[in-house]
Amino acid sequence: MPLLYVIVDLEANGYILDLDFAKEYGEQLSARAKELHTKLVGILAKHHVGESELNLNSTPQMKAVLSAEIGRDIPNMDAKKTLKPLGREFEIIADLLEYRKITKLSGTYIDALPTKQNPTTKRWHSRYNPMGTVTGRFSSGKDEDATESKHFNVQNQPEDARKMFVAPECKVLVSADFKAQEIRCTAYLSGEPVLIEAFEKGIDPYANMASMYYKRPYHEVYKLPNGEDTPERKAMKVVWLATLYGMSDFSLAEMLKLKKPEATAFKEELFGSMPKLSAWLKANEEHVAKYGFVWADKQQRKRRLPDGTLKRKEIPYGKWNDPKYEEWRKHNGKINRAMRQGTNARVQGSSAVQTKVTMIKAHEECQKREGWALWGTIHDELVFEIPEDFTREDIAVIERIMTQSYSWGSVANGTDIAIMRRWGKGMTPDEWFRQKEEAA
Repeated sequence: MPLLYVIVDLEANGYILDLDFAKEYGEQLSARAKELHTKLVGILAKHHVGESELNLNSTPQMKAVLSAEIGRDIPNMDAKKTLKPLGREFEIIADLLEYRKITKLSGTYIDALPTKQNPTTKRWHSRYNPMGTVTGRFSSGKDEDATESKHFNVQNQPEDARKMFVAPECKVLVSADFKAQEIRCTAYLSGEPVLIEAFEKGIDPYANMASMYYKRPYHEVYKLPNGEDTPERKAMKVVWLATLYGMSDFSLAEMLKLKKPEATAFKEELFGSMPKLSAWLKANEEHVAKYGFVWADKQQRKRRLPDGTLKRKEIPYGKWNDPKYEEWRKHNGKINRAMRQGTNARVQGSSAVQTKVTMIKAHEECQKREGWALWGTIHDELVFEIPEDFTREDIAVIERIMTQSYSWGSVANGTDIAIMRRWGKGMTPDEWFRQKEEAA
């Protein structure tokens, strides 16, 4: 309930947008869409039957021509389940997905945004739904009950588009994120010493796991000379996030470019080196199977997964692909999905609780200080709007809010802070104060 007061002020505060930048960005997207349209039609038109031009928005036409182009029957045009995995293998499908995404976006920035400005406040306002996702994370966007809504989705803005959000005159935006929020949460909930030790030593947990798994020095598997992740660290992150996000071993194999048995063995061997974490993952599955739900931290939120309690159908050996057992396969698939979602629900639900408690503390602090406001919440990031003459002590207050409002037991929280005139285009506090001293 206290969070509702935070959301009221957050929505009322609103945003200032640079419409010239938004128009320019929309035109860039539009130009890229035309480029992709030409490329796609140029490649796929030879498979199109009929006198009319190939329509990239026609599901039957695209299903037929793409199947012919890749030499494989595409069962459906579901973007998430079918096209996205194929997009990692075939450039033509990746191009189609990009085309669909940006054609939807380009009109938003050119045509729709100007109409959404509030005539009274001269700002743009969004809706925040604190229970907008099944895991308890926020969603943002229009008011579903309104026939003509002026709200838009702040959380779903592409990285490049964020620069259209600007700070008010004489103010700055201060972004503070929860550093490695979900893996810290997992370390706390599972009590896994390998993870806890990494945070105590201030080292990267993914690189630490890679060092253990590949039996190579930490510095060799952390970063490449150009600052990018090593393949070993990338692999750890993929396996880790796949487990937390309830990804199937088939999807994991696609991401790692391995066969399914290899991906399964990789995952089992990695987590086998962390017995306490493995036991915790198994306990989550057993809880779902027994009770049909899991708890977030301190039983503050429940995620119901009733499919986990269903009795599994035993498909006879050698009959897995038999159409006769299709419904049984679907039934077992629902059970598997519920099992995988148990851990994700605990980590995401607990992280959502941490974010919301921190927002309440941030809002209380903003009310004490002139010119301060909570500007937004985006995934694991809080953004503050504060006067530009802030001090190092003010930054220390924000750091304290982020790291001390809700703790994960003995696992210390971390935060990265950036100061911005435009959202997404920031500098560290040290850079800000150095620039200020040089200007003086």
